[in-house]
Amino acid sequence: MKTAKQKIAFVLAMLMVVAMAGCGKGKEKETKQIIADDKSVMNMTFTPPAAYESVLRTIEKTTAGDVIQKELDYTLADESEIDYAYLYMEGVDLAERLKSDETETKEIEGRTFYIRQSGDNYEAYAQKDAHIYGISYTPPAEGTRDPFDTVMDAIHFSEKMETVTDDAAFEGLSYTVDEELPLYSTTTTVTEKQDGTLLKKLVQWNYGKDGDNLDFRFYVCLLKNTTLENELDSEKEYEEKTVGDITYKVLKPDEGKAAFAYYTQHGDDVYEIRNRGVSNGWFGVSRSEESEAAFEKFLNSVHFA
Repeated sequence: MKTAKQKIAFVLAMLMVVAMAGCGKGKEKETKQIIADDKSVMNMTFTPPAAYESVLRTIEKTTAGDVIQKELDYTLADESEIDYAYLYMEGVDLAERLKSDETETKEIEGRTFYIRQSGDNYEAYAQKDAHIYGISYTPPAEGTRDPFDTVMDAIHFSEKMETVTDDAAFEGLSYTVDEELPLYSTTTTVTEKQDGTLLKKLVQWNYGKDGDNLDFRFYVCLLKNTTLENELDSEKEYEEKTVGDITYKVLKPDEGKAAFAYYTQHGDDVYEIRNRGVSNGWFGVSRSEESEAAFEKFLNSVHFA
């Protein structure tokens, strides 16, 4: 799978590296809709762009059903981006991390947004209790800040903390999640066109005690209307492997290591199944023997209808 652009929630997480994620009060709402109809990240509402090429919705919720992250990222025809994000994080004083003589502020319905420019991006962050909000605008080449100011003027807040979420199902694909493993949360990322046409869907299972103490992560990613030739890295080596009734192209691992990235063509689409391990910060990703055993069990449960 090609690397996705860094999102604003990641920037927020980097700003709060010592924060402990807690169980927020945001709950999912069982309402099916295309992403174009979604106009909020928890209780922060906004006006989506009138026209855009695609929108990516990321949601992380705990096994208790609490939504601790939600993000909506719009890509426009001129390649500009507008990104709205929410995180629930305890033990954070955002103002202390962002406040400076060079930082602008804007008051919106009882919340102070700290505005800064980061590279070409214009960003704004606000906090109320453990609720963190972020807005980012990436202009096109030779663009101005004006659209960012328009976005900020359209922000509102309500008391409603319910939100629409995406499910973990893939049409025509079945799998089994081991209930004995310590599942902390599930993350879904869904990309659609404005008319609701699905472009991509990724479901990731995050195992461990909590968000700061993860043991390993797996994901299944569906890439619509593409081929293995388009998605595999021509500079890397792959080998063919059959698991159950599915034949995969498998990224060849380092000597003595277990395979962790499996790709297969199914009709017009490509599926990637990956043991994502855990992040070691600057040192990349590590995958424990426990994660390898659990991933092998998961992989053997995957079947197409």
